[in-house]
Amino acid sequence: MCIKNICKPIYVLFDGHCIVCIRIIGLLYRIDVFRLLNFVDFRAGNFPEYVADADLDRAESEMLVKTNGGKWLGGFEAFRYISHRILWFFWFTPFLYVPGISNLGDFVYKKVAANRFKILGRDCPDGVCSLDATGNKA
Repeated sequence: MCIKNICKPIYVLFDGHCIVCIRIIGLLYRIDVFRLLNFVDFRAGNFPEYVADADLDRAESEMLVKTNGGKWLGGFEAFRYISHRILWFFWFTPFLYVPGISNLGDFVYKKVAANRFKILGRDCPDGVCSLDATGNKA
């Protein structure tokens, strides 16, 4: 029996042109022992029906998660939602809801997302890295 849809798989959209994103998705895949995350590269172009309503402009700047209720979450909020489904993250999930952590998490997530190509010593390829250094769309 599922408690509040926790045992139902969710869909995670990620940037398949971003090596940092691919590595994070690879890590999540390896530690997702219950297979509760379904990963979809939004750059692949052939979307399954269940993710056709995704905001691709938003997906350019942050990882997106589709909840079982059909709502799309992004960035730190998406990470927090994923943490409910990863056994190894479950112990620290309550700390992600401490007041102020959401603001800090959003800030850090946007910084990493904005500099995701620079983190590995690369410049942004043509049109793929679409955020400025503050985490806002360029």
